Amino acid sequence: MTAKLAEDLAWRLNRPGNFISVKVAFTILSLMVCEHGGRLARFVLNGRPVGWRRFKEVVLKTSPFHERGGRARSNIYWHSLRPFFERKAREFGVSVKSGSKYVRHADYSESQEAAKQAAFRDMRDQLKKAYWMAVEMTDGLDSFEVLGETMEAKQHGR
Repeated sequence: MTAKLAEDLAWRLNRPGNFISVKVAFTILSLMVCEHGGRLARFVLNGRPVGWRRFKEVVLKTSPFHERGGRARSNIYWHSLRPFFERKAREFGVSVKSGSKYVRHADYSESQEAAKQAAFRDMRDQLKKAYWMAVEMTDGLDSFEVLGETMEAKQHGR
């Protein structure tokens, strides 16, 4: 079910040079929905989906101090952003690879750093748009109150 939503999300955002692939869309949606009681449900906090800022900082762990950001952050920042950044750098007329390896961030030239900043900004803008579109797409799903379920499970000794 989540895979179908991810395909729909990626298709809706499809444009040349897009960062939001099916893999990225699935990563976002897998952090927003779950199967609960045999049905797909959207995670909510106090009856509403969390805002973009809380989602990106707390759920995706995109702060500079991400400490164990997890698989979702890795899928986005390591496996998807690097190839996207490489394509974006070509638009700036620079390469971010030396042979088959990526150049270390500390060794970037000014033009490579400018390309990196542009790629990161574009990626963040696209992630935000994808998140809000996913919120809209999951509007009709059942709600899964994250803290309510957690507290209830603790009360029953689970």
